[in-house]
Amino acid sequence: MPRPHRIEFDGAWYHILNRGARRHQIFHDDQDHLSFLSLLADVRKIWNVQTHAYSLMKNHYHLMIHTPDSHLSLSMKHLHSLYALYYNKKYKKDGPLFRGRFKSILAEKDTYLLDLVRYIHNNPVKANICINPEDHRWSSHQGYLDSKKKPKWLVTAEVLAEFGKTYQQAKVGFDKFVKSGVHADLIKVLESKKQISVLGSIGFRDWVKDNLLDKIKKETLLPTARHSKRIIVKPAKIFKFVSQQYLIPLKSVTESQRGKQNEARSMAIYLLRHVNGMTHTEIAQALKTNSSLAISQTLYRFLKKIQNDKVIQAKANSYLSNLIGNSPS
Repeated sequence: MPRPHRIEFDGAWYHILNRGARRHQIFHDDQDHLSFLSLLADVRKIWNVQTHAYSLMKNHYHLMIHTPDSHLSLSMKHLHSLYALYYNKKYKKDGPLFRGRFKSILAEKDTYLLDLVRYIHNNPVKANICINPEDHRWSSHQGYLDSKKKPKWLVTAEVLAEFGKTYQQAKVGFDKFVKSGVHADLIKVLESKKQISVLGSIGFRDWVKDNLLDKIKKETLLPTARHSKRIIVKPAKIFKFVSQQYLIPLKSVTESQRGKQNEARSMAIYLLRHVNGMTHTEIAQALKTNSSLAISQTLYRFLKKIQNDKVIQAKANSYLSNLIGNSPS
């Protein structure tokens, strides 16, 4: 079976998994776990690769990482080679520690970040290591629920921001979300023998295929193809596009209408986040409003609506494909 292509670009999000060779144990005691976690601190400092979730099991590990400056392969090589060096020296072993190439799935942040973090935090529960996610010491769930237990290099703010205005409110909402269980469809995809390289909406997968995957297959200089930057569509073009699709004035898209559910405005916010990867603050600036919190709440409600409404889902995917496939000018 051919291996999935390694897709790297600035701002990408990945679910990472690797196992011990022949499924042998790779973590035996506290020192082993702490050594591995210290290397995650290294990759944050050296490569600017952010860890948003982790779970260390006996013979494998899971990570949810973000690469603002790409460097996926370089950072994982650093992690694996130095941990293997530490392990082999300590246990007087020789040869490869890991079973080989680490598994990485490029994930669409807005659609799958929360679900993947939930999957990672539930992994020890699924393996019958503990009853509750917070009972597993070597998972980032404890760090999400107790700031005193959070490693400095672990990034939690981005996920917690989706669950409340205050830390107390957010951690309660997040804990409830994690314990609500992982969708069976996601488990089936992640644990399938058939490896996938991209997890996301139709629009996201099409963008990856057209802008990255096809280039990786065709170009001889793979690093150049792999490190392509994501196309940016000017906010003004997105606003105009949405107003044309909904047959409404541009003002109805760019200006908030108090007390009204403005689907077109929500769609524009969704597209700014989905196509350009803009932060809530950047979207607020583009819409000339001071409330990034309102943007966050609008986006969260609209994502829920997309999940439950097939018509809007199809519309959103169609708009994504249209914008990503055309010139960003």
